[in-house]
Amino acid sequence: MTCSACHTRQIEVEGNVYRVDGGPGLVDFYALLSDLDKAVGDVLASADSFAPFAAAVLQSATPDTADVEDLRQQVDRWYLRFHTLMVRALPKSGWGMGRLDAVGMIFNRLSGLDIGSPPDFTIPENIKTADAPVRYPFLWNAPRQDETQWPGFAKNGSDILGLARNVGEVLGVFATFEPTRQGAVINFLNDTSTNFDGLSELENLVKRIGPPKWPWKIDAALAVRGKVIFERDSAEGGCSGCHGIEDGEQRFPFIKTWRTLVQNVGTDTREYDVLAWNANTGVLNGAYIPFATAPLEEEDQVLNILATSVIGSIAEHLLTGGAPSTNARGATAPDPASGDSGVSGAGTTTADPAGSGNGFRRRQHFGRDQKGQAEGGRKSISQSTPSMGRLRGPRSAGHLGRRTLTARFLLWRNCSSHPDSANRTLALDGNTTSKTLVLRPPRSLKVTHYPSRIVMTSILETAGAATSTGRI
Repeated sequence: MTCSACHTRQIEVEGNVYRVDGGPGLVDFYALLSDLDKAVGDVLASADSFAPFAAAVLQSATPDTADVEDLRQQVDRWYLRFHTLMVRALPKSGWGMGRLDAVGMIFNRLSGLDIGSPPDFTIPENIKTADAPVRYPFLWNAPRQDETQWPGFAKNGSDILGLARNVGEVLGVFATFEPTRQGAVINFLNDTSTNFDGLSELENLVKRIGPPKWPWKIDAALAVRGKVIFERDSAEGGCSGCHGIEDGEQRFPFIKTWRTLVQNVGTDTREYDVLAWNANTGVLNGAYIPFATAPLEEEDQVLNILATSVIGSIAEHLLTGGAPSTNARGATAPDPASGDSGVSGAGTTTADPAGSGNGFRRRQHFGRDQKGQAEGGRKSISQSTPSMGRLRGPRSAGHLGRRTLTARFLLWRNCSSHPDSANRTLALDGNTTSKTLVLRPPRSLKVTHYPSRIVMTSILETAGAATSTGRI
């Protein structure tokens, strides 16, 4: 699933079907989860019920007994984790059509299924009832808001903050996230399925979604009267105080945003109360991101666990050259058992012929708009890189111009591969003892030298920190 599963609305009027890209989905996610839980439970109930499933998956009417047993073990392991989450997190009364407690489920998935000890990584006691459902938000203009999520806890408005938001969401929606401790170091990318490039591409697509245009004739006189009401003071029943466009917090570097108010408007605060949830931090006990987060206590706020997991994953993704690695150094954590003090480390969608990006489209066919089809996505290196040796910030000879943590090119001093090859495995000169990581800026960015602290500052901004002189 991608964003569209929950953020697409379809409306039928007088026989015409309209697809609203980025609109709040009118779907029953509770039914999907509970039905899937029951269906898999029924399949695993007996050898007889499992046999047709195995035959379909293995594509054989008489599959090999060893293959069936191996499949059974895989499904058993999956179901143990999924069923644990469902029986503890889903409320008895359901969420209702078009509603979901996304924040509660993200918190439960991360703290309950991902940060325990191998082999199952679960801490069932961390899972709480997710009973604060809200309507799915629309997506247009979301990338330019300075705060996002219904409780308003996620800073937003730049590419790196958008990536952090999306990584946090994907950790709660079925991604594989199994951080492990290696002595005093936390490996956040162990067996991860987080697709950083894919998340960046989805964010770029969201940026192109505009608010839906009213497809029928507008009564000009009523529009004028409505404008007057909208612009009234809030005390007089106006709307612009909360829904008007005003400058928000500026994001690094010099990115303007729209102000997003976070305030109590007198409605149910249960969704906001989710932010106070605490949980056992499991393998992340003591973990912190240098210059960005405080060490996690044995029991800490789940919001802090999420921040450490997200920033740690992004930092490790950067430090391993944009490709997951099993020996990355993205964060530090004293090992409670060893006494270590911690080591710093490294047919449904209408094409938009004009390319206007409007979210409201007449149903004609399935696919991205023509503007999206024409643009080629930027790819980062996906191959595993050789050992990085010492990693330090580029100084006199370094160039760093990308404002996000997904590098388009990786260049190494004394690198024997062609410097403009974006998809070749980097061959390092074995005689070079000091390796310098260099990120080439995109051609659209007119810079020759960019201080390496831009990356660390972006990481810090994700955590809410203001400034830092730290270097990677």
